[in-house]
Amino acid sequence: MTDQPDTFEFLKQRGLNIPHGLIVGGVGPHHAHYQFEIFPEQEAFWWECMVPGLANAQVGMSFLRGAVRQYGRKGLADVAPYEGKRAWHDELMEQEPLADEFLHCLTWACYDENGRKLAGYSESLYLRVWMSLWAGGVDIMLHEDSISTHFNAFGAKTELSPLGRVHADFVRMALDEASDRGKMIPTAAVVLPFLHGLCPAPGVGHHPHPCSPWQGMPLTRGDRSIVRFFDAAFPNHGIGHPWPYPGNPYDKADVEARRHFGRMMQAGCDLRPLEPRHVTASRWGNGLDVLLDNAPLDVLRQYPALILLGDFEPLTPLLEHLGPYLEGGGRVLTSSAFAGLERLGFATKTGDAADEDNRVCKLTVGKGSLWVLRQDHLLEPHSEGDPEFPAWVVAALDEFLKPHRVLEVQGPPIEWCAARSGTGLRLYLANHSPADALPILTVHPESLGCRVDTDKSIRNHVVQNDIPWRAVEGQSTFEVKLSAWGVALLDIPLKEESNG
Repeated sequence: MTDQPDTFEFLKQRGLNIPHGLIVGGVGPHHAHYQFEIFPEQEAFWWECMVPGLANAQVGMSFLRGAVRQYGRKGLADVAPYEGKRAWHDELMEQEPLADEFLHCLTWACYDENGRKLAGYSESLYLRVWMSLWAGGVDIMLHEDSISTHFNAFGAKTELSPLGRVHADFVRMALDEASDRGKMIPTAAVVLPFLHGLCPAPGVGHHPHPCSPWQGMPLTRGDRSIVRFFDAAFPNHGIGHPWPYPGNPYDKADVEARRHFGRMMQAGCDLRPLEPRHVTASRWGNGLDVLLDNAPLDVLRQYPALILLGDFEPLTPLLEHLGPYLEGGGRVLTSSAFAGLERLGFATKTGDAADEDNRVCKLTVGKGSLWVLRQDHLLEPHSEGDPEFPAWVVAALDEFLKPHRVLEVQGPPIEWCAARSGTGLRLYLANHSPADALPILTVHPESLGCRVDTDKSIRNHVVQNDIPWRAVEGQSTFEVKLSAWGVALLDIPLKEESNG
């Protein structure tokens, strides 16, 4: 702390203002809530995403989208792998150490004069990240340094690179052919304590402690419940497959491993199975928004269900709103560690409502329901070293969230999110696997007050074809083929429920 005025006070003292708002941000999407809380003048949060080792696109959007909804601001996603931006060429292979330019740009896409890739992630991964962010409701989206990634000869030529052509096709679809992306349908809000300071991420990365509160504080049981929830929601998010060769090509000091990676890139090897999971399958869909416990009641009521995770203060401001939220028909899931249970008068009632295994207590409160998992912070005793939730906790979450999912997926795990558009239901699907997938999908739009119009076919904007409905009695079910690393953008026709 200093005795100098902050930025806005400094401008005010000099009679200056920022007429069009302010955009501030960083690589940690969990900072969006804090910046919006501190700076009422801040119009949007600028999230530098695709940073190796930090939040993947879906986890990051959960935080960013939740902050945008809680504070009524905007979210900007800057697709920017956090590496240097210089290319490397054949003649530099003979130098020692191997091309400093290459050592600093392993994840930054660049192409030679003939459009041959020199470094960077696959065009497929970038497309799946763009699609996930766009379908997830981001307000503004950029691709950092596109002058060098989207044009051949590292930007020296005016012809589009392979990545530039893929991006141009995506933009045409997003702005023209399928511009009505609709409003994303939330599955639930994940409510965290205001000062949680945690962004769930893999255990390695750009920061020394990316998955610890405030980048260095020890994890509590409450913190672990947050991390494990997102591990369950987005399995293996951000983690890459083990490198199958000696060494580590992402270690700038491991010259031989990086040289081998370069030879694989030049040979045209398909490296997609080895890329970090910046996008991955979503167990409950992408519609999970993170709110903080100071969210007002009108924001909480935008969500059909709340999941309370972390170490809440005994006098959390959430206590003021939980009663009215439940009375109005909302559903809440928490654990016995939530200090507010006693203050709300529910602590003495949970014993009578437990299931036969004495694990889950289900209470009816007004028109709503309160689920209390008896284990402290949804964790088994002495489970600090366990990499994931117990199976029964995940099963309880499955059951709790089932009424709020508009899509049921059978078959291989895929990424999905749903939005209500002007003409019906917009579904985004992605297969982050090296094998083709043929999932069976059942649509449940009843919570939207609609039903599926099975007299009309389903439109796929990616491959420009129509998909028929399966003949399943009483269900709105269909199949869609997703090629390896493929995506689909579907329009599901809906019609209003008839009162007759």
